[in-house]
Order: sequence, then C-alpha cells, then structure tokens
Amino acid sequence: MTPSLSAARRWTGANLAQAERVVGVTSVAGLRCLAGHGCRAPHRNQSLAVRLIQGQQRACGAFGPAILAGEGPRVLTERFLKNRRGVLEPRERAVLEQAIAEVRSVSARTTLTRIGDRLSHSTLLLEGFLCRIVDDRKGLRQLVAVHVPGEFVDLHGYPLKTLDHDVASLTAATIAIVPHGAIDRITEEMPALTRKLWYATLLDAAIHRAWLFRLGRLDAIGRVAHFLSETNARLAAVGLSDGRRFALGISQAELAEICGLTSVHVNRVMRQLREDGLCVFRYAQVDILDSAGLAERGEFDPEYLYLQGPQQAARRRVG
Repeated sequence: MTPSLSAARRWTGANLAQAERVVGVTSVAGLRCLAGHGCRAPHRNQSLAVRLIQGQQRACGAFGPAILAGEGPRVLTERFLKNRRGVLEPRERAVLEQAIAEVRSVSARTTLTRIGDRLSHSTLLLEGFLCRIVDDRKGLRQLVAVHVPGEFVDLHGYPLKTLDHDVASLTAATIAIVPHGAIDRITEEMPALTRKLWYATLLDAAIHRAWLFRLGRLDAIGRVAHFLSETNARLAAVGLSDGRRFALGISQAELAEICGLTSVHVNRVMRQLREDGLCVFRYAQVDILDSAGLAERGEFDPEYLYLQGPQQAARRRVG
C-alpha cells in the first residue's frame, strides 16, 4: 500500500524535532546518513537514528523523504540540472520522468556496478551519496568521484556500455533506473533534451578536472577544504545545504580516499580546520563557520560547476 502524505507529515512532525534535539541533525537526509553506520557517532545516537529512519521508511515508503515536500509524490527528476545553466523545460522533464523504469532503495556501502559489467541502464541519484571507485593492485581504493542527489552517476555508460571503475553507495540511497532503450528514444526524438544529457556528462568532466587540480596542486588542508566547499555548492544548488550546514554521511577513511590522504592525516586536517574557525565535521554533518575562508584555503572557485541564479550570484572567485 502506498503511504499517505498525511502519514508522512505526521512522522516528520513527531520525529525530526527529536532527531535535532538528541542526534544533532535537522533533516531526513542527515538521519539517513547517521543511520548508515559510516559515521563515528556515539552508539546511542546511531541506534536512535536507525530506529527513527526505520519508522520513516514505514511511514513514507521506499520514496522516503520524496513525498514530504508537496501534495503528492515528488517529481523524481526535479533536482536534475537544478540551478544549472542547462535547466530542463517542463516537457523535457516530463519525458525524462517517463523514462524512469524503476526506483530502488540501496543500503550504504553497496556496490551497484563493477568494472567491466555490461550496462543496459543509467542511474539517476535521488537521495544519498554515491561514488566511483578505482582500486590499485594492492586493493587500496581511490574515490574518483562523489555524486549528490540530482546527478546521473553513469550516463557516460550509455555510449560506452561498460565502465572502467566501480560504482557504489556511500550512504543509504534512493536511485532511479533509466533503461538505455528509453535514452535511445530521447536521442532520436528530442535533440534539445539530448544536448542537456550531454551537458550533464560535461559537468562530470569539469568536476573531474577540478579533482585533478585538487590532488595535484593542493596540500592536505587545501584538498579537504576544496572538497567540502565543492560539496556545499553542489548540495546548495539542489536545496540540500543552506550554504552553512549540510549532511555528509561519510567516514574519515572515505574522506581520506577522496583526498588522497591517510585517515590519521585527515583527522589532523579536520582539527586544524576547526581550530582555524573554518568548519566542523562531526556526526555526519558539516558546519561551515567561514565559507569565504574555507574556499580561499582550498582555492575553490565554483565557476566549473556552471551554476546559475542565486548560486551564481553568491559565488566568490579566489585569485
């Protein structure tokens, strides 16, 4: 049975206040992150998060927080290219919405696609965080991309048909499955929407270039500062950060794998960022105390994210 909107709202009103008071998170997304067991929170907090998110799933169903915001199920593609320069027209969004064949809930730290797997669909991330992973010969991981809600994780797999990396969930996540046959029809019948899908893959490439710069030219503190500034900007574009605070359900070990550091080094970096009054990362939540200072320390310029509207107006160049 599909959960009712009223049931979802009753759950929200009754439980998010408790979550904020006891656990220290203010959103369903933050609760999902904390319940994903990747965060170094006190045991009682994590246990409470698990109980609350289980109640949320019973009240709201597989779509989770998707039905909480409006008078019915959320438009699943509403975050795709939101506040970007390639925003979708209503008809294009409707066509992309119809192309979704299935919505799945995924547990934290689950491999979705392995290197070399034959692909027949592409994946749109609705909730949570996914990543792309490359292992070295010793089995040590390098996270080469982190995806936030509203992004296609493997749209480049449509023409390639296989990937040269693994795709996995960092937190509990909700994904939408778009069969490649549906993308075939879009490319044949809707050239403007096709160009916007292409644009999305170009955004991925731009982010990859920024990650190369980060790993190649920045010191340890700069790498972490750049990643947190970028993640804040990407989440703000889709309404999941207020510019100062956002949920980030990853461990220090995973942050190390993103930034090419050791867990011990990341611990020192986070202490230094906290002592410098730039940001605090604890219990699956990042609090940015000085956004301009954090961006300057990480040499972060959001131009490569191609934001528009308020996000573009708020951007700050660092030179």
